[in-house]
Amino acid sequence: MIPMGGLFVLLFKEINLEQISKYPVDILSDVFDFSDVDYYTGIKLFSAVLNRKSVSLEHQERYELFEKIYEERMREKRQEKNRDGR
Repeated sequence: MIPMGGLFVLLFKEINLEQISKYPVDILSDVFDFSDVDYYTGIKLFSAVLNRKSVSLEHQERYELFEKIYEERMREKRQEKNRDGR
């Protein structure tokens, strides 16, 4: 997981938001770190960022992209937890 702060800003600036749906989910899950928020809050935050940056995605495409990012982050979180628990 990539720490928040300066590196997050750097990665976010490097993402071409017009083509956000073409990025690999693992990259997007590092940029949009939803590991500490519930699903509803995460999707609201994700939509707010895309709206603020004037990213044009259909509602269904936006939802599906968020779903992939959120699932990837949760998978990574479970793996980290399993690694730490051993």
